[in-house]
Amino acid sequence: MRRSKWKKISIAAVVLILLALACFQFGNVLSLASPVSADEARKLVQEKYNGNIVNVIQRDNKYEITLELDTGTYVLEVNRTTGGIENLTRTSQNHLPNSNEETGAPNKDQILTKEDAARIALQKVNGTVDDIDLEQSDGLTYFLVEVEREHTKDAIVQINAISGEVMSITWED
Repeated sequence: MRRSKWKKISIAAVVLILLALACFQFGNVLSLASPVSADEARKLVQEKYNGNIVNVIQRDNKYEITLELDTGTYVLEVNRTTGGIENLTRTSQNHLPNSNEETGAPNKDQILTKEDAARIALQKVNGTVDDIDLEQSDGLTYFLVEVEREHTKDAIVQINAISGEVMSITWED
């Protein structure tokens, strides 16, 4: 009788171990998602930014997508594994209506308000503005607008304080 009891306990333990291993393996299979395709990355960028996608280049574990907007040309980096946009950098700027028509230079006396910067940032990134700082570097005045997003990465939007152009968007954890 005693031997029968230990035999049942041993069999139950082996079955539990096998079930645990099976669940672990099944979890690994589910987590091996296929990388984001170039078409999926293109669609993701098109949904977030209403512009003309000029080029998509695959580099290592990311796509570099060149995007033309009314404000200029941008290069976005899309992570192939997660599909997240990791960086957005402006590579060229279009002529802006907020500039001196004769020289093309921005009007120095027209600095945006923090409210303007928040509005511009929220046009590019959905979320809630957490903080706005006015910064200067190498003679350039710009806002850093921190945008909190639910369930996704937060963003810092860099906005030229005179022209209102989005200079970059950096995604954070």
